[in-house]
Amino acid sequence: MTTDSHNCTSPADDEFTGNEWWVIETMGLPYNLRPTLVARGSHKRQFATFTRELRDKAQAKAILDIITRVTETGAPHTPADDVDANTIDRAFDTYVYPIKTDSGKVAGVQLWRGLRGNTPPPKRHVGTFEFDCTTQRTQQSRDLEVGIMGMPDHQDTRTLPQLWPKLSFDEREKYSTYMEKLFAGNFEPGDPFSSTVEVDIAGSDRRRLTYMTVRAITEDGNATPVVFGLVHDISDTPGTVRTDDREMTRAAVQLAKKIGGVGEIVMRTGYVCEWFRAPPGSLSRWVHSVPFFDLQLHHQLTTALDELLSGTAGRVKLLHGAIRFGDLELEEVSTEIELIAVGHDRETGQPNQCLIRAVAIEDLPAGMW
Repeated sequence: MTTDSHNCTSPADDEFTGNEWWVIETMGLPYNLRPTLVARGSHKRQFATFTRELRDKAQAKAILDIITRVTETGAPHTPADDVDANTIDRAFDTYVYPIKTDSGKVAGVQLWRGLRGNTPPPKRHVGTFEFDCTTQRTQQSRDLEVGIMGMPDHQDTRTLPQLWPKLSFDEREKYSTYMEKLFAGNFEPGDPFSSTVEVDIAGSDRRRLTYMTVRAITEDGNATPVVFGLVHDISDTPGTVRTDDREMTRAAVQLAKKIGGVGEIVMRTGYVCEWFRAPPGSLSRWVHSVPFFDLQLHHQLTTALDELLSGTAGRVKLLHGAIRFGDLELEEVSTEIELIAVGHDRETGQPNQCLIRAVAIEDLPAGMW
């Protein structure tokens, strides 16, 4: 049994009255790097020290001692492990639970501290992974694969091409630079990195916003490290996700393989705001003229954009109808239009941008119409 004696009624006690779990990484302990705070509830903390978060240094030390013990033993700390010494004015309960990798290592902990007898809220959803720079394979925890990414099964290891397309990093270029240094051996053990990451939810059009924190760890004398990481679901953070450039690029490449002009269409108005590749042939006037859709195509386009915007009927639409430009006496052009919605709103999962491919039927190869 251990003594949890940080029982004073200083203002520091109030720092735990938010009734939220703190997520703490402990991956640097083998290199004498103190555990750091990476989240308070859904609010990110970028490897913050406890002395910065807690003004009461004695309280911070006592909590760090518990965290270190939980990390080393892999056993949780509950109020039952505390000697009943908190008798001055107010008493507190402390819970610390390990966050384990699939190999059984403790990569971090979740901490809750509150007035004695209060029930903690549900713990945060936090998964782990280990990426071996030598084998270039990733071992993810079930909490990450199934709980956060929604995968139907849990595999022992996965390759980068299996995982990379499902992830959208806010700090992608910096993470690439970080990884390049690791592969080149240009790093110090325990080197950290963090970024918010949107992850695709398997079998769904929705995404989750997560906060990833990693450290480079060397094992068994290997020159190349293993990247240990925590992936914390912070999708309860309000806000809108910007469209990932890679998602837009993938959709544009998909359309570029086909005949026709490729551009971006504003989902709420139906106006093309930019052509990345101008429409060929009879539709080339679309670049500098406003099109008029026949009733059939206008109805299809309006309905399709409404469905894409609401996320109620998939992400791809194929439309057919007639377009003319300018004078009513000009000939109508029979047209095929393909729409692909991209981007996601954090709260609703709805797309926020859309690509368009447009081609005149007469320009399609024989047999395609």
